[in-house]
This record gives sequence, C-alpha cells and structure tokens, in this order.
Amino acid sequence: MTEAWISEHGTEGLVSVVIPTYDRRQLLAETMDSVFGQSYRPIELIVVDDGGTDDTDVMVGERSSRWSGDPGFEVRYVHQPNAGTQAARNRGARLANGQFIRALDSDDLLYPENIERSVRALQKTGADMACGPGQRFARVGGVPYDLGRVNTGRPPAGLSPLSIMLRGRNLLQPNLSVMTRRLVAKVGPWDEMLHQFEDIDFGFRAALLGASYAYAPLALTGRRQHSGERTSRRRGPEFAESHRCLVAMLDQSLQASGRLMTYRADLCCFYCLRITRARNWESHLFDAWQRRARELWPPSHPIGWPGFGPCWRLIGPVRTRLVRKAFVAARRARTALPAAW
Repeated sequence: MTEAWISEHGTEGLVSVVIPTYDRRQLLAETMDSVFGQSYRPIELIVVDDGGTDDTDVMVGERSSRWSGDPGFEVRYVHQPNAGTQAARNRGARLANGQFIRALDSDDLLYPENIERSVRALQKTGADMACGPGQRFARVGGVPYDLGRVNTGRPPAGLSPLSIMLRGRNLLQPNLSVMTRRLVAKVGPWDEMLHQFEDIDFGFRAALLGASYAYAPLALTGRRQHSGERTSRRRGPEFAESHRCLVAMLDQSLQASGRLMTYRADLCCFYCLRITRARNWESHLFDAWQRRARELWPPSHPIGWPGFGPCWRLIGPVRTRLVRKAFVAARRARTALPAAW
C-alpha cells in the first residue's frame, strides 16, 4: 500500500507545509501569515483548496505576490474537486518537494520558532518526527481565551511511543509535528475513508512501524476552536464508523504483527478510553468494546465485595457522562490568555 506513493528523497533542508482548506478565507489568511512569519527558511507553502467556492485563490495570490521578494519562501496553490481533508492532504504531500513535511490545518497558527525548533530537534536526534505542544484557544469578541494545552511534557522514559499512545497520550500527532519525508513515505497516505480520527490513525500507523520521536517543548502550535465547521467534521453514523474503524485497525494490526500479548494491557486501556470518550450516537459500540476489554484483561472483584464489579459496570454510562460534564465545566472556567494569537 505504501510503495512509492511519494518518494523518500526531497530537497535537503526544505520544509513543505501542506494546508488543506475549504471556504476559510479569513482563517486561512492568518494561518498563512503565521507560516510566513517563521524564523526558519527555506519553506514551501502548499495550499490545497478542496472544492472551495469563496475567493481563497485571490487571497493566496495576493499574499504570494507580496512575499515574492523572499527567496526562501515559496507559495503554491492548487484547486481540486471536493474530496475531503485527507484527500487534500495526500494531494499536497504528493506535490511536496521538501526533506521535511509539516501538516497544518487551515484554522491553526504556528509560533514563530515552531519549524526551526522542530527541524533542529530532528537534526540533533535523527528522529522521524518532532512534535511540540498545542495551545488550544478560542477568540470571543476578539479576545483570545485559553482552553488548555495538549501534548505537554516529555514522554515517560522506558515506554515505547505505541504504549504511551495506547494509554491515552497521542504522541505522534501530524498536526503538531514536523515529519521527515522518509516517514511519510513509509507510513503511507492519510486514510481517505475516515471522516474523523485521521491524524490519530496516522500516528498509530507510524507507531506500529516503530517511528522514532523527538519532543520540542518550545515548538508551539495554536489550535483554534471556533464555531465554523471543521473540514473533516461529521456527526452521527459516519463519525461512529470512523471511530469503529480506528479501533479495529489497531487491534487487527497488533494481532497480525504478533504483538498482541506484549501490548495486551495497553490495548485494554485503549478500549476503556474509547468507551469513555465515545459520543452518544456511538452507544451501539459500547457493548462490543466492553466485551473486548474483558477478553484482554478479565476483571477481578475485590475480596468481600461480591457485587462490586456488576454494580460498577451498571453505573458505567452514568459515570462516563459525569466525567464528561466535569471536563466541560473545567474548560469553561479557564481565564483569558495573557498574549493574543
């Protein structure tokens, strides 16, 4: 599947930033500005317009002309029929010439030294992927609000990236990372059949192949939350099917590679996390995932508490909703960011 989808060799030192977009002219303009403001050169910025109907092409052309005096920065624009975010990312990756590839969403922002620090980490460690933290934020009335950071802190020592990801921390996140072209060629294209979780799927496939990882603590990415619908956002049956496919792919890959027993406890933890994070319209998956978790790690009841296990499982749906509500309440209690994105 992954043979020659893209070549493993690119222009040395060049970073290809691939941005898929669909009718997000204003948000995309800010994203492009943050890429141009990078301290690193050379960069090629590839914008793939996935069937958009606004004047994104005009805006991109204006910025391309404005930045034409910078020999280390190139802008490329391509328009394609609407096929989804993953198809647009794959198109951009095929057009990329860089030794490094940076996948970026059209509503996100890069801290000025994001790419420089990531590339430095890759060159220093020889890793396949350099990932930094993400700062989740939202603007309300022009004021940025802090919604918390993700992927903060170095990964715990002694655990493989796959174990850490199965336990709930998605280390290998393409939307927070600069990746070597060699890794992208090896992992293969983003799965165009998924309507959600495509970055998690890509990260898990990289981990299954043994991708090496470097953490760049100051390579910060601004992850914008807004009312506009995300390019890949779907709800209902298609979302649930993507969730089911992600879980099934991982389970089957571990079985096929003979590593199921090695990661048995971690995979059980992964199933429990998916149950907790599943949405209301995915309730039909709860029973199947619970059965699989029990197969991987049968529950043992505390001595003297014969009814504890059944009771704990009975209140499971209520417990899940209470945990979710607590997270939402904590998010809303965040204060405004001291510095604007």
